[in-house]
Amino acid sequence: MADRRQIMKALGELSPEALDYFFPGLDIGRLLDSECDAEPKFACMMPEAAEVRCGHIPIPELAGKAVECMPDSLVDELMEELEKIRRKYGVTIEQIEAVLSYKVKLSRLRITRRKEIILDDFDLREVRMDTLTKAVYLLFLKHPEGIRFKELSDHSAELEKIYKSVTGRTDMDAIRRSIGSLVDPLDNSINEKVSKAKKAFRNVVDDRIARFYYIDGKQGAAKGIALDRSLVVWE
Repeated sequence: MADRRQIMKALGELSPEALDYFFPGLDIGRLLDSECDAEPKFACMMPEAAEVRCGHIPIPELAGKAVECMPDSLVDELMEELEKIRRKYGVTIEQIEAVLSYKVKLSRLRITRRKEIILDDFDLREVRMDTLTKAVYLLFLKHPEGIRFKELSDHSAELEKIYKSVTGRTDMDAIRRSIGSLVDPLDNSINEKVSKAKKAFRNVVDDRIARFYYIDGKQGAAKGIALDRSLVVWE
């Protein structure tokens, strides 16, 4: 288990861009400077417990504003930077958040009977996707353990059932044709749908919030959705 000193060293090696991306609204420069001060002073500099900000806009206000998304390439660089630092010091993001008394505020994700995707605590914002992209997203949402793209064909029947419920279509031959390209390992369709789902969330909330909701994972590994399933509500 990493101690606070290890965690503060790790934070000290992160770039300003990475610090602002992963811990928006915290003056971590002051926190690092405070390490030579008394313990109580460190605690006093924490933000008010529940006031976590996204891009310096309070989360409830964010839902009503247009969000300027960070390019995927830059997000990937920041994620890689954090991963290297975490491995170097043997710390987890949860341990860092615990030491900083910091937690990103997330919304409940509600799937309505009509298969609408709603962020309940962000002003009931709907995350809009085309029907096939939505079917893919709902499949991954039902599998917190993640799914490897090369094993997607094992879930063909489940994906067909989900797609049918999303579209309301009854032509099973047409449904199977649509799903067939998704589960074909030689087809790029699944990557396109995952990219569309990511963009749908990033159109609604800031990148650092969206990353908990969209499908992601390392190349060759199981892809999944990071969101704690206790925040998911199925009507």
